[in-house]
Amino acid sequence: MFYPSSKLPRVTTGLLVTVMAGALASAMFPAWSAMNLGLVPAHVLREGRLWQVLTYIFLHGSLTHLIFNMFAIYMFSPSIENLWGQRKFLIYFLICGVGAALLTIAVGPFSLVPTIGASGAIYGLLLAYARIFPDSVFYLGFLLPIRAKHFVVLLFFLEFFLAQTPSMVARFAHLGGLLTGLIYFKAPELFHAFRSSRFEASETRDRRPPLEEVDRILDKIKTKGVNSLTAREKETLEKASETFKHSR
Repeated sequence: MFYPSSKLPRVTTGLLVTVMAGALASAMFPAWSAMNLGLVPAHVLREGRLWQVLTYIFLHGSLTHLIFNMFAIYMFSPSIENLWGQRKFLIYFLICGVGAALLTIAVGPFSLVPTIGASGAIYGLLLAYARIFPDSVFYLGFLLPIRAKHFVVLLFFLEFFLAQTPSMVARFAHLGGLLTGLIYFKAPELFHAFRSSRFEASETRDRRPPLEEVDRILDKIKTKGVNSLTAREKETLEKASETFKHSR
C-alpha cells in the first residue's frame, strides 16, 4: 500500500481544510447547515437548491465521521493527485461527490432528510486508487490482507446489500460514488470502442464495390460465362465476396 509523503499536495490539503471548516459550521449551526448546505433531495428538486449537490460533501455530523473521512482523504488522495495533477484530481473528486448526490436524489426524490459528508466522493477515490494501484494491499481489521481491486469489489457488494435495509448511513451515496468513478473510467473505453467499430464499418463500406457493378458482372456471367470476365471484373467480384463474408 502507498502512503502519502510528509508534504501533502495542494488540492489534498485544500480538501482537508475545507472539510474541517465545514465540520465547524455543522457544529456551530447544525440545523441551519444541514437543511441549507446539506443534501435535501426535495429542496434540490422543488426549490432549485442545486448548490447542495456540492456543499453537502464538506459537512460532517459527528467526530467519528469527520475523522474517518479526513483519514481516507489523507491516505488515498496524495498518490492520485501526484499522478494525475491538481486539476484532474479535483474534478474527479467533485464529480464522484455529485454522482453520489444524484443517486441519492434519484432513490428518494421527495426526502426531507439531509445527507452530509464526503463519503460518496471518498468511495470514488477508493475506486480510483484500486484502478491505479490494483495490487496494493489493505488490511481488514488490521489483520486480513486484501488487494485493493478485491477490496473495492467487496465494498460494492457490501454497500449494495446493506442499502436494502433501513439505516441512517447514506448507503446510496456510497454506491453513487463508486458507480460514478466506474463510469468515469469506463466511458472513454466504451467511446473509443464505439468509434473504432464505426470506423471499421465505414472502411468496409468504402471498400465495398457498387451493387450496380456487381449486378452487371453477374448478368454477364449468366449470358456469356465466367471466362468472358476481364481481370478487373474478376477482382471486383472477389472484393464483393470478401465484403459479404465480413458482414455476416
